[in-house]
Amino acid sequence: MTDQIRVAIAGYGSLGRGVETCLAQNSDMELICVFSRRDSASVTLLDQKVPVYAMADVEHYQDEVDVMILCGGSKTDLPEQGPHLTQFFNTVDSFDTHEKVNEYFAVLNGAAQKSGNIALLAVGWDPGLMSLNRLFGETILPERKTDTGTHSKQTIGCSLALGNNLEFTASVLVAYTRAVYRLARSGEIGAKTVFDVAPGLLSPKSPSQLRKELL
Repeated sequence: MTDQIRVAIAGYGSLGRGVETCLAQNSDMELICVFSRRDSASVTLLDQKVPVYAMADVEHYQDEVDVMILCGGSKTDLPEQGPHLTQFFNTVDSFDTHEKVNEYFAVLNGAAQKSGNIALLAVGWDPGLMSLNRLFGETILPERKTDTGTHSKQTIGCSLALGNNLEFTASVLVAYTRAVYRLARSGEIGAKTVFDVAPGLLSPKSPSQLRKELL
């Protein structure tokens, strides 16, 4: 990729700080700004050159941001902020209330279809990467039983040293931010989940590089 992806963060708690750290490790991305409901003077970023703006003023910056990463909580923040921010930006979030995913998807899809943006929801460890694991399991091994909840009974192992779960979620959000940027540039709109995103879109490498190095 030759163009830098202009990224903003909405909400700067532990997850927002983790996202800032991950963005600094991706040379094709630039953190443009952070939006917070707190007084901007009380928000201290790792990179203090990045400006902090009031969440109430977010719509004034829509031409400066390619993708907004939403770092609020699933219980009260995202159900309100997701549809609102999707009016102005392509968004990525880590909504993790499994039983309300379809309801949240429908609301986000309405906002995204109306605004012509992409809203990628439920990105992280679970839901997110483990959701893909469950999908592969029940598709590849259809005679095995799979829970409809958060735990798979498939005979498929997955070992990963997560370390800090929020930092891992931040890393997944940043990788999928790249995919959202590419999907938006190709003309896609609407709500999406990890089931709708081709894995190659997550990588900064070109398709030919991926085929040569990983296939």
